[in-house]
Amino acid sequence: MDPQFELIISKFKMQSEPLEFYQKIKQCLLDYSSLAQGAQQEQLVHQRLEELRIIEVLKAYKPLVVGTFPIACSTLKSDVDIICYAQDPSQFVKEFQGIIKHHQPFSLLEEVQYLQPSEERSSSLIRFSYKQLPFEIFCDCIDSKSQNGFRHMLIEKILLELFPESREPIVAMKLAGIKTEPAFARYFKLVPSNQDSHSYLRLLSLLEELEGLLAQL
Repeated sequence: MDPQFELIISKFKMQSEPLEFYQKIKQCLLDYSSLAQGAQQEQLVHQRLEELRIIEVLKAYKPLVVGTFPIACSTLKSDVDIICYAQDPSQFVKEFQGIIKHHQPFSLLEEVQYLQPSEERSSSLIRFSYKQLPFEIFCDCIDSKSQNGFRHMLIEKILLELFPESREPIVAMKLAGIKTEPAFARYFKLVPSNQDSHSYLRLLSLLEELEGLLAQL
């Protein structure tokens, strides 16, 4: 076992029902309506999502709200991240452009930008603002629940539940300009402070360790 994972895995094992603990967190993150019970920022995001009906409109693409709002680690600069699945992410962009024309609430979108798949990137990205709240919709040909955006959020939520005292210093790092995954990795000493680029894979490796443990139960 990776020695830097030992404390976290030990705390995870101390849960009376580790599998139930994991499944409860995962199920909560799959349902964006939990934002309505959050703090003021999370409630505002839920309200904007409901006004746009964006999750309903994009239902065929398995949309999931990810990022910092569902785990209550957002700052005033955070955007609303939504990930989607499509066999052809470039076709997703074309269909979204059609939705804008026919779905009345989307007429209020501002600063809409489209990034199509390229030789370097198989995914597509749509950015826009709605009532001064920035959104990013990421679409890939990988099932939404298997995308890194969801899996990063899942391990971060697990860590926050296991170590609630970590939330404040992690948010403080984000306010200082450190991105979410590096902030988590630094706090839990998963990477040296000068190796932030390794944070993303380290968090995924930690999640895989926990899931491997659950598979043995």
